[in-house]
Amino acid sequence: MNVANSTHELHFPNSGHETGSGIGASMGADTPRALSTPPKLTSDCASPPESDDESDSSEDVDFDMPLGVSCNERPAFQALHQARKERLLEMFPPQKRLRRSNVLYDGNYDPPLWRFGFAFKHEVALQYATDHQLKVSMRKEGPTFAEALVGAGETRLASLTALAFISMKYHLSRKCGFVLDFAQVFSREHSNIIYLWTNYDFDERSRFCREYDFVLDTLQEAFRPYPGAVAEALWYLDIQDDCLATM
Repeated sequence: MNVANSTHELHFPNSGHETGSGIGASMGADTPRALSTPPKLTSDCASPPESDDESDSSEDVDFDMPLGVSCNERPAFQALHQARKERLLEMFPPQKRLRRSNVLYDGNYDPPLWRFGFAFKHEVALQYATDHQLKVSMRKEGPTFAEALVGAGETRLASLTALAFISMKYHLSRKCGFVLDFAQVFSREHSNIIYLWTNYDFDERSRFCREYDFVLDTLQEAFRPYPGAVAEALWYLDIQDDCLATM
C-alpha cells in the first residue's frame, strides 16, 4: 500500500476544524507540500539516554536543578518540577492523530516537532539486540550483544546500550523495508522512539513508504513482546522541542 496516495490509517489530520478532543481525521488529497523549515535546537539523531527511571523517564533531562538551589529548597523545587511536568504531559500527550491547524508550518511560526513511531524504554534496545542475536559491530565478524554482555561492567553496559539503538534501528529498517531513525521523546514512561517521519517531513518521506500497512504490522510485531515498549504507532513530542523550555 502506498501511503502517499491513500487516506487509510495515516494518522495525520486533513482539516483544522475538528472539535472535541483534538483527534483529527486522516490526511486526504489536499495534503500541503513538504514542510520546509526545520525545527530549532533538535537533532534527528538524538543520542539514546543511559538510563530510565521506571516512573519518571526522560523528562528529567530537560529540567535540571538550577544553580544556587540549596538542599533545604530541593523538596519544594522538585514538587514544582513535578507539577510542571504533569501540566506539560496533559498539554502534549502521545496522539493517534494531530490537528492539521496545530502542526503544519505556514511560514509564520515553527510548530512543535512531533515524531510518528513506536516508543520504548532504553533497556528494550539491548534486549532486542540480544534476542535477535545481533552483532555489536555492523561487520560480519565480532561478538554478538549476548556474548559482549558477559561480565560487562556498568560503563561497558552503557556503551552496549547505545550501540544497541543503532543495531536495532538498522535491523528493523531491513525487516520492514523502510528507513527508520530513533530519537528521544516527551512521555511519562517511554523516553525513546523508532520513528517513520515527523510533522515537518511527512509529505516527503511518506512518498517512499510504499507498503505502509506492512511496515506498521512488522514494527508492531517486533515491539509486542517487550513490556517496556508501546506496540502502537503514535505521535510523540520531541524531548528537545523549544516549547518545553518556555512553558
